[in-house]
Amino acid sequence: MKKIKLKSLDGLKIYGHISYPQNCKNKKNPAILFISGGIHGSAYDKDGKEYDPLHISIFDYFNKKGYVTLILDKRGSKGYGKKYLSYLDCCGDEVKDIIAGGKYLQNLNSVDKNKIAIHGTSRSATLAALVLSRTNIFSAGILASGFYDLYKQYKYEEKYRKEIFPTKQSINNKRIEEIPYKERSPINFAKNIKCSLLIVHGTDDN
Repeated sequence: MKKIKLKSLDGLKIYGHISYPQNCKNKKNPAILFISGGIHGSAYDKDGKEYDPLHISIFDYFNKKGYVTLILDKRGSKGYGKKYLSYLDCCGDEVKDIIAGGKYLQNLNSVDKNKIAIHGTSRSATLAALVLSRTNIFSAGILASGFYDLYKQYKYEEKYRKEIFPTKQSINNKRIEEIPYKERSPINFAKNIKCSLLIVHGTDDN
């Protein structure tokens, strides 16, 4: 993987990591944009020093299948210092980062701009769904273990996951009523999503 820097739609410098299939330069290849997951997700491992082995395996698999892969470390991701962490903004300005990543792929000579997919897991699946409701860059979406109503997720965690409360952490420990949660809940904009979707959940995921 190669680390890249690009500008979000609001001008903030953001980071990604791109990898290519062999012999891809003379043809247009399909691409997948992955969004780093978790509260302070990153392409890096838990210490923020080396690449996560799981990510390496996933991208190696898709590269061998002929896909260009880009994982975007949206604002709030670890591995880039405290200031970058402080920009954490669950389903807010993060949307601008992901759309910027999609535009980056569109402009690569080695990418078929009509064959770009987006993939998110957990909170990043929520973000991916919101992105899909606001742009037509992506021709397909893979949403794994996401939640699509920010208010309901917050209230569920408030009752059952207080010791961790990841959604509250991802909105910088604000109360859910302090943010525009309706605008940040993709369930309210589902009719705007026109591309094909694969939605994946485990049977134990209430």
